[in-house]
Amino acid sequence: SIFLSPSAFSLVCHPFRLRGLSDRALQWMIETVGKIPLNLEFEVAAIPGGFQTDVTIDFSAGNWFTQLGGTQYRLVSDQMNDIDPSTRERWRKREDYRPQNPLVNSQGQSLPEKTLNDLLRDYILSKDKTEQD
Repeated sequence: SIFLSPSAFSLVCHPFRLRGLSDRALQWMIETVGKIPLNLEFEVAAIPGGFQTDVTIDFSAGNWFTQLGGTQYRLVSDQMNDIDPSTRERWRKREDYRPQNPLVNSQGQSLPEKTLNDLLRDYILSKDKTEQD
């Protein structure tokens, strides 16, 4: 499966102003690696102030690096349970967050007609409708 994690990996150890996203990315990496039997230990207590996540923080991937090399979207699973809850939360709270990642199904086949934004929109709108009924 291809899982979507918080998409701020490049922000880990980034300046404090972007800590809300980078902390969630670091937290996700620690949680994910912790599930693999590698006998690794993480001193989460050593993080000053602990994890301080904020999915609403301003962030633009359009920096000099992407301007130079262009944007490459990661393929993302078409299964909502593979999408980190922080991604759904960011989509709900930020009107400017509409990720265009292409989707793949569980067999690894590309689904070019749908994007991650479509998946999130359909899921969140159906949840909202269910809660209203």
